[in-house]
Amino acid sequence: MTTAQPRKTVYFHVGLPKTGTTTVQAMLRENAGRLADEGLYVMCTDPLLRAVNRQAGRICKYGASDLAARFRLALAARRLASALKAVPQQRVLVSDENLPGWRIDNLYRLPFDAGPRLGTRDAQAHMRSAHVFVTQQKGETAEFDSWAARVGEAGKIDRLVSDTRAYWGEAGHVFRMEDEVAAGGRWGHNILAQAGVSQAVLDRLADVDTANSGVPKGLLPFVRRVNALNLEDDARKAVVQVLRDLREDVMLAANSETADQHPVARGER
Repeated sequence: MTTAQPRKTVYFHVGLPKTGTTTVQAMLRENAGRLADEGLYVMCTDPLLRAVNRQAGRICKYGASDLAARFRLALAARRLASALKAVPQQRVLVSDENLPGWRIDNLYRLPFDAGPRLGTRDAQAHMRSAHVFVTQQKGETAEFDSWAARVGEAGKIDRLVSDTRAYWGEAGHVFRMEDEVAAGGRWGHNILAQAGVSQAVLDRLADVDTANSGVPKGLLPFVRRVNALNLEDDARKAVVQVLRDLREDVMLAANSETADQHPVARGER
């Protein structure tokens, strides 16, 4: 007689975008081996996840009447389930930039004990971070107020999170960036702790640099001017990077000059 295997517990870290998700994923990848040794398998931005996202995106765009997309979404979810079943660890943490379960219900009908986790932040700060992102990465030319009026008010994000809490119920958990920072924790460790990682293991995890840092506020007007030139995207991004490098060089030179002029800054008496 074969012994029934215990059901896996899968934690889905589903974004939101612009809540430090990329940094969390970099930390998970850096420490994947150690976490696996502790019984937690991590999956980040895997092709299996992109397949789910692609079909979920079609349903979000064209509606649930897109039967072909619904079939492909169910197929992608089954393939993801099969892959997660095959890993030896009984606990799994799946992290993706945008896996909103209230839109893709099929993802949470996998044959696992699933625990969705959502990272969020102050809605106005979220909007400003998103504006920096679209200015830097997408070539946006409008100032914040004009852009925000076009895409919708910040309150939509709070309603989105409220709807998500109601949809998930007790199975889900929402982390607010500001609360975690105020508590002195390292972003992402809270998710790992809820996935059963002990504090002793968390203390030994390697740190990573912050990823996807936005353009500094003082550079945004210049980036928008670059964007208005209608350059090819690669050329536009290259010019923006030159601006960022130039700003950093100027700040380094200014700091060096200040240190030369003030002996106390050099540690002299």
